[in-house]
Amino acid sequence: MFNARPLLRPPTQVGTGRNTCGASARRGRPLGGGTGYTGTIRPTGTPVRHLDELIETLAGARSGDTVYVAGDAVIECTERIYVEELVLELPGGVTLASDRGIDGAPGGIIRSDSLATRPLIRTTGADARLTGIRLQGPNPRRCLEHHSRAFREGHGGHDYYYRFPTSIGIDAEHPRLRVDNCELAGWSHSAVHLIRGAG
Repeated sequence: MFNARPLLRPPTQVGTGRNTCGASARRGRPLGGGTGYTGTIRPTGTPVRHLDELIETLAGARSGDTVYVAGDAVIECTERIYVEELVLELPGGVTLASDRGIDGAPGGIIRSDSLATRPLIRTTGADARLTGIRLQGPNPRRCLEHHSRAFREGHGGHDYYYRFPTSIGIDAEHPRLRVDNCELAGWSHSAVHLIRGAG
């Protein structure tokens, strides 16, 4: 799913009388981000490349800081999620960034192959931001046969369906989370799970 060209064919919005529904691109803000996106962030220090560096840098980050993942980094979390039930914690007011869209760059990857990744990242305060990064989940399949068996064939609905592990990319229960210019794929429950919050 990564690096796929979006199939956003006009129209991406529809008028319904007085209201317009859908999405429209603004100059410097192409739908889906990537090349042409003007809200990118460039690193000011040494970008992180490995999981231990990322964990340590996030733990020490304070509101207003940016934790930058190197554009060519692939940060693998699978083993630590299985063994330690790792969840990356993104503090309030901190930006987790990479270089997606800068000179055509795809952005650094943080990934997990554990089907029970719930979540990969959790916000711990308001005003957290993720930008220019790719989060790769464990299950890009749609699992339609499993869904049909659970809900159409009378095998218990939700109870049956959720016996198969589902994954979450980002858990957010604080106000004003911002996720922009990111590529999120392979999250079978949700890429961004908004528990509560505002703005």
